[in-house]
Amino acid sequence: MRILAIFLVITIHASGYVLIAWSSVSQFAWFVANLVDSFARISVPLFVMLSGALLLDKKESTLQFISKRIPRLMLPWFFWGTVQLLYNASFSLNLLFAPGIKSRVIDTYLGGFWFMPMLLGLYLVTPLLKPFIQKAKNIDFYYVFLLWFIAVPFVTTLTTIFGFSLSLLIPVWLQYTGYFLAGYFLVHKCTFTKKTIKQLRFLFIVSTCIIMFGTYFFTVLEGTFTELFYSYTNIFVFTSSISGFIIFKDFFETINYSKKAKRFLLIVSSASLGIYLSHLMILQLLATKLFNNVIPPLLSMTLTLFLTFGISVTTVLILKKHLSKIVS
Repeated sequence: MRILAIFLVITIHASGYVLIAWSSVSQFAWFVANLVDSFARISVPLFVMLSGALLLDKKESTLQFISKRIPRLMLPWFFWGTVQLLYNASFSLNLLFAPGIKSRVIDTYLGGFWFMPMLLGLYLVTPLLKPFIQKAKNIDFYYVFLLWFIAVPFVTTLTTIFGFSLSLLIPVWLQYTGYFLAGYFLVHKCTFTKKTIKQLRFLFIVSTCIIMFGTYFFTVLEGTFTELFYSYTNIFVFTSSISGFIIFKDFFETINYSKKAKRFLLIVSSASLGIYLSHLMILQLLATKLFNNVIPPLLSMTLTLFLTFGISVTTVLILKKHLSKIVS
């Protein structure tokens, strides 16, 4: 599922080139990109929930967890941030010495990699969450989820509809703590019948449609691309992400993988962090070549998506042979 999550992240970034061109592409092309992007909105929540399911169940002391996990996060972040900075500077060496270099460095390490500070926050708070989940009953989880739902998805949705924002008062990592805990809860505390899975499929479809038509409505209303309904923490992305997590978990568990396929998937999955950190640079390079007036926008989007994913996977797997702890 980690591979699916990272593929959907790249899908969002590839479709974005069509979506921002609202006034210069056909409505059909824009709507297809909107549909694809709306479906892919589960990407980051999937990644966070999967991390929660795996990490919160680890039997490690606080020192063991921090000393093992934090370097695994920080080293690839620093490595690919530096590569991205040098890549940007390759267009003009003056960028490294021009005024404002401090803000460009910060933007490089934090802007495109916003996911990393959020993940770092979740990692740091994990040792504090473990005692809670070990003793908590289901009612305790429900209470925490209710508080988080009100503080984050509900408030984010109010922001979307009415335009005021309280969610800025909540640190980014805390906004995703609900997903992090939900991953553990759904995997280790819940079972789902076939009837429930069918109902969740319906919920996933309805949620995705609301995201898609909500984005279309506000874009038409504003006359320019508006991504209010794309927020990872609004109610509709929340419901699509929770239902999507359960649906895809159930689907992947029914597949009988061969030993070779399982080994290959494990290798690619282990490189997912490096793929995430490297794909933006590769996608930017490809997009400058593929998004033009010659190639149809949907074809450009598809080529950018699959080429970015393929090149990112290949690059990271090759580098991992020599720089395994640094690259991913």
